[in-house]
Amino acid sequence: MNFNRQRDKELRTVAFEWLRRQVSAGGAVSRDRIAGGLQLRGQRVHLVGRQGIATPDGMELPLSIRASQRGPYANEIGTDLVLRYRYRGSDPFHPDNVGLRNVMLNRLPLIYFHGMVPGIYMAMWPVYVTGESVTDRAFLVSLNDAEFVDPIFTKADEKARDEELARKYGAVDG
Repeated sequence: MNFNRQRDKELRTVAFEWLRRQVSAGGAVSRDRIAGGLQLRGQRVHLVGRQGIATPDGMELPLSIRASQRGPYANEIGTDLVLRYRYRGSDPFHPDNVGLRNVMLNRLPLIYFHGMVPGIYMAMWPVYVTGESVTDRAFLVSLNDAEFVDPIFTKADEKARDEELARKYGAVDG
């Protein structure tokens, strides 16, 4: 794949710096805040899209991935701080899946938005796609080098983690 590496690096750097200024001390950010995106040279750069894998205008490869507990995919974060991020759909050659594969092959950093409660995300960056499990139809995304990884993600007990999230960020509505 041949893409403009300099332009891509600039957009990622600007997005990371913008996001750093937006997040609270704990890394939580509202959907409204990230949906508006940022301005770069008079052009709007959206950090998230309608789907979980977002490739903003002006970029050739995805900038962010997003998941929530109520989403349609069985994404999971292991105690090893590796996210198993499921393919979009079942086709490994869907353009979004190909985009994440190319992010991995080019060793590019991403932003991961983890839905905590409705409308609130934990923003983590840089995260890296470090592998792919075709059998599980998932990408392996390392959160180990990310900023703002809340210590509650290291807990093995998901129920305790969910209860702590509810206390920390407000009750999860059903």
